[in-house]
Amino acid sequence: MKTPLPPRPWLSFVAGGLLAATLIYTYIAPPAKGFMSPDLARILFFHLPCALVSSVIVWVGAFWAVKTLSNPSESNELRLSTCWEMATILAVLTLTTGILFSRVQWGEWWNWDPRQVSYLFVTLLLLGGLALRAGISDDSKRATALAGYSLVMMIPIAFLTFVYPRLPQVRSLHPSTVIQQGALDSSYRMGVMLGMLAVGAAATLLWRRRVWVGELEIAWRNRDGKSGLENSGGDSGGHSDRRAVVVPREH
Repeated sequence: MKTPLPPRPWLSFVAGGLLAATLIYTYIAPPAKGFMSPDLARILFFHLPCALVSSVIVWVGAFWAVKTLSNPSESNELRLSTCWEMATILAVLTLTTGILFSRVQWGEWWNWDPRQVSYLFVTLLLLGGLALRAGISDDSKRATALAGYSLVMMIPIAFLTFVYPRLPQVRSLHPSTVIQQGALDSSYRMGVMLGMLAVGAAATLLWRRRVWVGELEIAWRNRDGKSGLENSGGDSGGHSDRRAVVVPREH
Protein backbone atom coordinates (compact mmCIF):
# COMPACT_ATOMS: atom_id res chain seq x y z
CA MET A 1 0.00 0.00 0.00
CA LYS A 2 1.36 3.38 -1.01
CA THR A 3 2.00 5.99 1.66
CA PRO A 4 -0.93 8.48 1.54
CA LEU A 5 -0.04 12.02 0.54
CA PRO A 6 -0.90 14.85 2.96
CA PRO A 7 -3.77 17.22 2.05
CA ARG A 8 -2.79 20.19 -0.07
CA PRO A 9 -2.03 23.32 1.99
CA TRP A 10 -4.34 25.63 0.01
CA LEU A 11 -7.39 24.35 1.88
CA SER A 12 -5.82 25.38 5.19
CA PHE A 13 -5.38 28.95 3.92
CA VAL A 14 -8.94 29.03 2.56
CA ALA A 15 -10.48 27.70 5.80
CA GLY A 16 -8.35 30.01 7.95
CA GLY A 17 -9.16 33.04 5.81
CA LEU A 18 -12.91 32.34 5.86
CA LEU A 19 -12.93 31.82 9.63
CA ALA A 20 -10.99 35.07 10.13
CA ALA A 21 -13.37 36.91 7.80
CA THR A 22 -16.38 35.56 9.71
CA LEU A 23 -14.93 36.67 13.04
CA ILE A 24 -14.21 40.14 11.68
CA TYR A 25 -17.67 40.39 10.17
CA THR A 26 -19.18 39.36 13.51
CA TYR A 27 -17.79 42.56 15.05
CA ILE A 28 -18.79 44.91 12.25
CA ALA A 29 -22.30 43.54 11.58
CA PRO A 30 -25.10 45.81 12.92
CA PRO A 31 -27.39 44.64 15.75
CA ALA A 32 -30.27 42.45 14.57
CA LYS A 33 -33.81 43.66 15.01
CA GLY A 34 -36.51 41.51 16.57
CA PHE A 35 -34.32 39.87 19.22
CA MET A 36 -34.26 40.43 22.98
CA SER A 37 -30.52 41.04 22.77
CA PRO A 38 -29.86 42.41 19.24
CA ASP A 39 -26.08 42.61 19.70
CA LEU A 40 -25.74 38.94 20.64
CA ALA A 41 -27.87 37.70 17.75
CA ARG A 42 -24.53 37.40 15.93
CA ILE A 43 -24.28 33.92 17.48
CA LEU A 44 -26.36 32.87 14.47
CA PHE A 45 -23.27 33.33 12.28
CA PHE A 46 -21.84 30.16 13.84
CA HIS A 47 -24.85 28.39 15.34
CA LEU A 48 -26.83 27.94 12.12
CA PRO A 49 -23.83 26.97 9.91
CA CYS A 50 -22.72 24.30 12.41
CA ALA A 51 -26.20 22.75 12.37
CA LEU A 52 -26.51 22.77 8.58
CA VAL A 53 -22.99 21.50 7.87
CA SER A 54 -23.46 18.73 10.44
CA SER A 55 -26.59 17.60 8.59
CA VAL A 56 -24.73 17.61 5.27
CA ILE A 57 -21.93 15.48 6.73
CA VAL A 58 -24.48 12.95 8.01
CA TRP A 59 -25.71 12.53 4.43
CA VAL A 60 -22.13 12.17 3.21
CA GLY A 61 -21.72 9.50 5.89
CA ALA A 62 -24.70 7.64 4.40
CA PHE A 63 -22.85 7.53 1.09
CA TRP A 64 -19.79 5.99 2.73
CA ALA A 65 -22.04 3.61 4.66
CA VAL A 66 -23.34 2.22 1.36
CA LYS A 67 -19.77 2.00 0.07
CA THR A 68 -18.70 0.16 3.22
CA LEU A 69 -21.52 -2.38 2.95
CA SER A 70 -20.97 -2.98 -0.76
CA ASN A 71 -17.17 -3.00 -0.57
CA PRO A 72 -15.90 -3.62 2.98
CA SER A 73 -12.49 -2.06 3.42
CA GLU A 74 -10.57 -0.21 6.08
CA SER A 75 -10.42 2.86 3.83
CA ASN A 76 -14.22 3.08 3.40
CA GLU A 77 -14.85 2.44 7.08
CA LEU A 78 -12.33 5.13 7.97
CA ARG A 79 -14.19 7.71 5.88
CA LEU A 80 -17.53 6.65 7.34
CA SER A 81 -16.33 6.89 10.94
CA THR A 82 -14.67 10.25 10.22
CA CYS A 83 -18.00 11.58 8.93
CA TRP A 84 -19.65 10.60 12.19
CA GLU A 85 -16.86 12.16 14.22
CA MET A 86 -17.13 15.46 12.34
CA ALA A 87 -20.94 15.47 12.44
CA THR A 88 -20.86 14.84 16.20
CA ILE A 89 -18.37 17.64 16.83
CA LEU A 90 -20.49 20.11 14.86
CA ALA A 91 -23.67 18.90 16.58
CA VAL A 92 -22.10 19.52 19.99
CA LEU A 93 -21.05 23.00 18.84
CA THR A 94 -24.60 23.61 17.59
CA LEU A 95 -26.07 22.53 20.91
CA THR A 96 -23.54 24.62 22.87
CA THR A 97 -24.11 27.80 20.86
CA GLY A 98 -27.84 27.15 21.04
CA ILE A 99 -27.67 27.01 24.84
CA LEU A 100 -25.75 30.30 24.84
CA PHE A 101 -28.33 31.81 22.48
CA SER A 102 -31.10 30.63 24.81
CA ARG A 103 -29.45 32.33 27.76
CA VAL A 104 -28.98 35.73 26.13
CA GLN A 105 -32.28 35.79 24.21
CA TRP A 106 -34.71 33.86 26.42
CA GLY A 107 -33.11 34.31 29.83
CA GLU A 108 -32.53 30.59 30.51
CA TRP A 109 -29.65 28.27 29.68
CA TRP A 110 -32.12 25.45 29.06
CA ASN A 111 -35.89 25.88 29.02
CA TRP A 112 -36.91 22.56 27.40
CA ASP A 113 -37.89 24.28 24.20
CA PRO A 114 -39.01 21.67 21.60
CA ARG A 115 -36.21 22.73 19.25
CA GLN A 116 -33.60 22.34 21.97
CA VAL A 117 -34.91 18.91 22.96
CA SER A 118 -35.13 17.64 19.37
CA TYR A 119 -31.54 18.62 18.64
CA LEU A 120 -30.41 17.10 21.91
CA PHE A 121 -31.80 13.79 20.61
CA VAL A 122 -29.94 14.30 17.33
CA THR A 123 -26.68 14.79 19.24
CA LEU A 124 -27.34 11.68 21.34
CA LEU A 125 -27.99 9.62 18.20
CA LEU A 126 -24.66 10.77 16.76
CA LEU A 127 -22.86 9.99 20.01
CA GLY A 128 -24.55 6.58 19.97
CA GLY A 129 -22.91 5.80 16.63
CA LEU A 130 -19.46 6.57 18.03
CA ALA A 131 -20.21 4.49 21.14
CA LEU A 132 -21.32 1.58 18.96
CA ARG A 133 -18.12 1.72 16.95
CA ALA A 134 -15.95 1.94 20.07
CA GLY A 135 -17.72 -1.04 21.65
CA ILE A 136 -16.94 -3.53 18.85
CA SER A 137 -13.41 -4.86 18.58
CA ASP A 138 -13.78 -6.97 15.42
CA ASP A 139 -12.92 -4.85 12.36
CA SER A 140 -15.46 -6.45 10.02
CA LYS A 141 -18.34 -6.40 12.49
CA ARG A 142 -17.53 -2.82 13.54
CA ALA A 143 -17.64 -1.57 9.96
CA THR A 144 -20.91 -3.37 9.18
CA ALA A 145 -22.55 -2.24 12.43
CA LEU A 146 -21.64 1.43 11.96
CA ALA A 147 -22.71 1.38 8.30
CA GLY A 148 -26.07 -0.16 9.19
CA TYR A 149 -26.55 2.24 12.09
CA SER A 150 -25.75 5.20 9.83
CA LEU A 151 -28.39 4.24 7.27
CA VAL A 152 -31.07 3.46 9.85
CA MET A 153 -30.48 6.66 11.82
CA MET A 154 -30.85 8.82 8.71
CA ILE A 155 -34.65 8.77 9.14
CA PRO A 156 -34.90 9.92 12.79
CA ILE A 157 -32.07 12.45 12.38
CA ALA A 158 -33.72 14.00 9.31
CA PHE A 159 -37.11 14.02 11.06
CA LEU A 160 -35.80 15.65 14.24
CA THR A 161 -33.74 18.21 12.32
CA PHE A 162 -36.04 19.30 9.49
CA VAL A 163 -39.58 17.94 9.99
CA TYR A 164 -40.44 18.01 13.69
CA PRO A 165 -39.54 21.71 14.33
CA ARG A 166 -41.81 22.74 11.44
CA LEU A 167 -44.93 20.84 12.50
CA PRO A 168 -47.87 23.23 13.04
CA GLN A 169 -48.58 21.94 16.54
CA VAL A 170 -45.00 22.54 17.73
CA ARG A 171 -44.68 25.84 19.59
CA SER A 172 -41.09 26.96 19.90
CA LEU A 173 -39.23 30.16 20.76
CA HIS A 174 -36.56 29.18 18.25
CA PRO A 175 -36.31 31.86 15.51
CA SER A 176 -36.74 29.34 12.68
CA THR A 177 -39.81 31.17 11.42
CA VAL A 178 -37.98 34.49 11.42
CA ILE A 179 -35.12 33.01 9.39
CA GLN A 180 -37.35 31.11 6.95
CA GLN A 181 -39.53 34.14 6.22
CA GLY A 182 -36.46 36.25 5.42
CA ALA A 183 -37.00 38.62 8.31
CA LEU A 184 -33.26 38.91 8.83
CA ASP A 185 -31.75 41.85 6.98
CA SER A 186 -29.20 41.43 4.22
CA SER A 187 -26.22 41.95 6.56
CA TYR A 188 -27.25 38.96 8.68
CA ARG A 189 -28.02 36.79 5.69
CA MET A 190 -24.52 37.60 4.45
CA GLY A 191 -23.07 36.74 7.86
CA VAL A 192 -24.82 33.36 7.93
CA MET A 193 -23.66 32.62 4.38
CA LEU A 194 -20.08 33.57 5.26
CA GLY A 195 -20.30 31.36 8.34
CA MET A 196 -21.54 28.48 6.18
CA LEU A 197 -18.52 28.79 3.91
CA ALA A 198 -16.12 29.06 6.87
CA VAL A 199 -17.55 26.12 8.81
CA GLY A 200 -17.83 24.03 5.65
CA ALA A 201 -14.22 24.70 4.67
CA ALA A 202 -12.97 24.01 8.20
CA ALA A 203 -14.96 20.76 8.41
CA THR A 204 -13.63 19.65 5.01
CA LEU A 205 -10.07 20.42 6.09
CA LEU A 206 -10.39 18.51 9.36
CA TRP A 207 -12.12 15.60 7.62
CA ARG A 208 -9.35 15.27 5.04
CA ARG A 209 -6.59 15.51 7.64
CA ARG A 210 -8.28 12.93 9.86
CA VAL A 211 -8.61 10.56 6.89
CA TRP A 212 -4.97 11.16 5.98
CA VAL A 213 -3.81 10.28 9.49
CA GLY A 214 -6.06 7.21 9.48
CA GLU A 215 -4.68 6.06 6.14
CA LEU A 216 -1.15 6.40 7.49
CA GLU A 217 -2.14 4.17 10.40
CA ILE A 218 -3.69 1.63 8.00
CA ALA A 219 -0.56 1.68 5.81
CA TRP A 220 1.63 1.07 8.85
CA ARG A 221 -0.50 -1.82 10.12
CA ASN A 222 -0.75 -3.40 6.68
CA ARG A 223 2.83 -2.77 5.56
CA ASP A 224 3.16 -6.52 4.90
CA GLY A 225 0.48 -6.26 2.21
CA LYS A 226 -2.54 -7.49 4.18
CA SER A 227 -5.74 -5.59 4.99
CA GLY A 228 -7.56 -5.99 8.28
CA LEU A 229 -11.13 -6.05 6.92
CA GLU A 230 -10.47 -8.19 3.87
CA ASN A 231 -8.60 -10.83 5.89
CA SER A 232 -10.59 -10.56 9.11
CA GLY A 233 -12.15 -13.97 8.47
CA GLY A 234 -8.86 -15.81 8.26
CA ASP A 235 -5.80 -16.31 6.04
CA SER A 236 -7.66 -17.90 3.11
CA GLY A 237 -6.81 -14.95 0.85
CA GLY A 238 -3.09 -15.00 1.49
CA HIS A 239 -0.23 -17.03 2.85
CA SER A 240 1.77 -16.31 5.91
CA ASP A 241 5.49 -15.83 5.57
CA ARG A 242 6.21 -17.85 8.67
CA ARG A 243 9.08 -20.33 8.46
CA ALA A 244 10.25 -23.01 10.84
CA VAL A 245 13.23 -22.07 12.92
CA VAL A 246 15.83 -24.82 13.24
CA VAL A 247 17.90 -24.68 16.39
CA PRO A 248 21.20 -26.62 16.02
CA ARG A 249 22.15 -29.09 18.69
CA GLU A 250 25.01 -28.35 20.93
CA HIS A 251 27.88 -30.78 20.57
